Amino acid sequence: MAAEIKREGVGNDGDQLNSQRIHPVFPNEDILQQPTVHGISIERLHFLIHEGEIDIDHPVRHGVVWQKSDRMELINSIYHNYPLPPVIFMVVEKEDGLETRVCIVGNQHLISMQKFIDGQIPWHADKDPQTSQLWWYTASETMKNRRKIIPPEGKQRFTEKLITCVEYRNLTDEARNNVLQHFQTYCIESPVSTL
Repeated sequence: MAAEIKREGVGNDGDQLNSQRIHPVFPNEDILQQPTVHGISIERLHFLIHEGEIDIDHPVRHGVVWQKSDRMELINSIYHNYPLPPVIFMVVEKEDGLETRVCIVGNQHLISMQKFIDGQIPWHADKDPQTSQLWWYTASETMKNRRKIIPPEGKQRFTEKLITCVEYRNLTDEARNNVLQHFQTYCIESPVSTL
């Protein structure tokens, strides 16, 4: 049966299509719930990781583990405002009723940011990491005399950066795997652009 289209006249100048009643042509099944997209500061992400509200150790994420040089390169990219792919979470409800965000894309990004702020990896400010001086976000009392510490304004410049975060709810295991597969298929894969 042909689609039925209802037209209502708008005067002598012609007809305007005000409404349509057509049979569905788009699939209604297996469509993911519309995700929410936020810009979240690195400072906030770091806080949520340490509070356990973001899970970066969930067994759902596996695969490439970055080397220290890859992590340092990401920090350099963030400082220089280079574009980064989004971090993708699936929001799950725990037994106590509280929500946690399990990272399914961008895990290595989050780990690198966390390690940098916690003083586990440095930042090289110059393009050549072999000749660049290393700067640290923090250091223990015994290491402060041996490390160059980023000044407060430099720390703030980093932690205020906004990271695009996409949150899905009610994901089945199959849907979660589909999200990951589509991301890996349609985004450029390299150590500093995925995972």
